[in-house]
Amino acid sequence: MLVGFQPRRYQEVIAETAKRYNTLVVLPTGLGKTAIALMLAANRLSVYPDGKVVFLAPTRPLIQQHYEYFKRHLALEDGAFALLTGSVLPAKRIKAFSEARVLFYTPQTLENDLMSGAINLKDVCLMIFDECHRAVGDYAYTFIAKEYVKQGRYPRIIGLTASPGSDAEKIKEVIKNLSIEEIEVRSVDDPDVKPYVKEIEVEWIKVNFPKPYKELQQLLKRFVSERLEKLKEWGIIRRKNLPKKELISLQANLM
Repeated sequence: MLVGFQPRRYQEVIAETAKRYNTLVVLPTGLGKTAIALMLAANRLSVYPDGKVVFLAPTRPLIQQHYEYFKRHLALEDGAFALLTGSVLPAKRIKAFSEARVLFYTPQTLENDLMSGAINLKDVCLMIFDECHRAVGDYAYTFIAKEYVKQGRYPRIIGLTASPGSDAEKIKEVIKNLSIEEIEVRSVDDPDVKPYVKEIEVEWIKVNFPKPYKELQQLLKRFVSERLEKLKEWGIIRRKNLPKKELISLQANLM
């Protein structure tokens, strides 16, 4: 079912976990999270020939990118793929959902179709959440995942992110909201990843600031200086050379 695609060993290992469990995949940008989702999609569609795969990404350019990648590497007929964003009329989305096997949505679009009762997720055998760290609070991912777990006959979830964040409570919330059972984490230093990481050579080139920008810079500095002078006169600040962090804090207090 896969064409023109050669998986890396760590991708195969992660995909094996994701076949058995709802999995959160944490992998740095550029190391092939989408490839893992592709492998899992091929597996689920072969196991469930009447099933559907839903891929979610937060922006239109991103979901378009995933749509093109899957079309390139997944050997299905053209009509099996559907790209569904808010720019597609609801009636056309409903028709596409009934006919296609792999559907690519922006979250709000799928949320709207679920809330209106236009579609049902019972036949979806895999749901892919890209940038899954967004699955907190009232973001559409949260509602969609809960509906999927309720409606799906054979649900499987994979969440993809380069960075789940540093807030432990938010990470726990993502895990809960997406019904995550296993977590697969890799870094560029892991032995199975290292062979695929290329050293980045950085060349710093200094350029002269164009004259119009220098003039604008001076105007802005003078503008800020005048405002800070006023704040000092009013006794709000004691000195004019405040760091940016203190200025932002001051703004919050004044508001």
